[in-house]
Amino acid sequence: MMLWKIVYNVFFVPLGWLAIRLYALVNHKAKHWLDGRVDLFERVRSQVALLPPESTRIWFHSSSLGEFEQAKPIIAELKAKYPAVDIIVTFFSPSGYEHSQT
Repeated sequence: MMLWKIVYNVFFVPLGWLAIRLYALVNHKAKHWLDGRVDLFERVRSQVALLPPESTRIWFHSSSLGEFEQAKPIIAELKAKYPAVDIIVTFFSPSGYEHSQT
């Protein structure tokens, strides 16, 4: 089992990153996916820092637009029931984020 983890981390993960970077040269969505990850954690941290420090926060992370659509009624109900709660939403998918902005 340990050998598989080493092979995966040493070979497959770097090959995956290389593949997505090469694909991003010819595919706009792949490039957008990569661009969205530049300084990702710092951007989330700076946005959360703008919230009042004493606020209660609930974080929703959606990996896809469909997952976000399923979370929307839950988020709406939470905001209706607890208006003081700050809802944080993050996306794995650039298209999910773009759709949420409309």
